[in-house]
Amino acid sequence: MKKTIMKNLVIILFVTIFSISQNLNSQLIPVVHYKFDGNFEDSSENNYDASNMGATFAEDRNGIPDNSLYFNGIDSFINLPNEDDLKPAMPFTISFWIKYSSTSYDDQELFELSYEENRNSGVYFNSEMSSGKMAINISNGLYNYIASARKSYVSNNVIEVGEWINVFVVVNDHDDMEIYYDCDGIGGDYSGFANTLVYSDTNGVIGKRQRNLYQSPNYFHGYLDDFKIWDTALNESIINRLCDHDSLNLNSFENNLETPKIYPNPSNGFFKIKSSIQYEEIVVINQIGKTIHTYNYDNQIDLTHLSSGVYFLKFIKDDSSDIKKIIIN
Repeated sequence: MKKTIMKNLVIILFVTIFSISQNLNSQLIPVVHYKFDGNFEDSSENNYDASNMGATFAEDRNGIPDNSLYFNGIDSFINLPNEDDLKPAMPFTISFWIKYSSTSYDDQELFELSYEENRNSGVYFNSEMSSGKMAINISNGLYNYIASARKSYVSNNVIEVGEWINVFVVVNDHDDMEIYYDCDGIGGDYSGFANTLVYSDTNGVIGKRQRNLYQSPNYFHGYLDDFKIWDTALNESIINRLCDHDSLNLNSFENNLETPKIYPNPSNGFFKIKSSIQYEEIVVINQIGKTIHTYNYDNQIDLTHLSSGVYFLKFIKDDSSDIKKIIIN
């Protein structure tokens, strides 16, 4: 009798933990994800592909060629599809990797999620003119660029030029925003007076924004990678979890090849593998420890047939093995 009760308790505990894990995984799925790995496709299930207007592919933070996007600061940008999902209501989260090439605020207008000339509308990300600090802004749709048309949250960190930075922007409300700079919530200050978010009927853009009435737009100068939008406010623990899986920089990637490196991670299920070790097999394992499939070792693996969630890849050579966690969006 006691054994039966204990067994049932263990089952209930396992199901509870598994359900929590699944709910957490569902929160990790963005409504759009541009990896910029040689194309402008959306790797989420929504297929909100972007269109290029002069941006070019470049080496990413891990030294992988044609795996990020470069904007020249003159006339290059990309158009987003005119979809409601890409104009999120509050709360929402936006994340990306960015490398600035200029200290001028004119070159730091990263995106505007509904671009209409001579109108302060939607959500946009730029830098504060006086300080050079990152800023996330919501706008109430006025046909002007005065303080009453926007509410801005300016981070405490001055932008570093020439360095890849991992940024998460979390907006709960007009007076509850945060910018995570390399995954740290660094604090900041508010300015402006708008308390509502109004989008234009136009599509959004990445790489440009108009800052003054009846003047030409400013264009972003720098590099961008892994741009994502969530229709929820991710909490700090989830952001830390995502950062733990995406903190690999160029030096560690090139200098620590004794264990396999998997990229991109998270992905839609297609992963590339880099290692100095010639493994024999790759075993795919789910969260409850069940083997899904065993493959001969290769420098890539296609798991797009699997459901979204957390899995483990076990790399086997002789009597030793290495295990890496992966996330399929």
